[in-house]
Amino acid sequence: MVLSLRIIVSLFILKTISYNSGRLANDPKLAWRNFFKALERMPNVLEAHEKALQDIKEKIPSFEQTVQRTWKKEDELISLKEEITALDKSLAESLQPQEDEKEQELQIQQSIQEIEVRLGEVQEQTRRGIRL
Repeated sequence: MVLSLRIIVSLFILKTISYNSGRLANDPKLAWRNFFKALERMPNVLEAHEKALQDIKEKIPSFEQTVQRTWKKEDELISLKEEITALDKSLAESLQPQEDEKEQELQIQQSIQEIEVRLGEVQEQTRRGIRL
């Protein structure tokens, strides 16, 4: 009630000031007349605001239904998120064997290098043996 009274007083002041482009008349009779006209307009202003308030109150249930409604594509979004998770997991699994294969390939290359080194040593020893 106090809030609505404050709103009414504020509206009254605004409507009073807005007469004569916000300037008070120099003539006391004109100043009184502008003030009185603002008072006469107050019921119409209140009516307009009450009507706007009533329109908003009538729309509240539809707004509440809109807010409480689930998003139409929520189920699709959930399934897509699950699909992404599954794809991510399968990608991680598919990359891991590649890493294992890379490790095996590296081990094979190291073994080949060791064999080449040994082969070089054996060849060197055979050359020395032939020279002797």
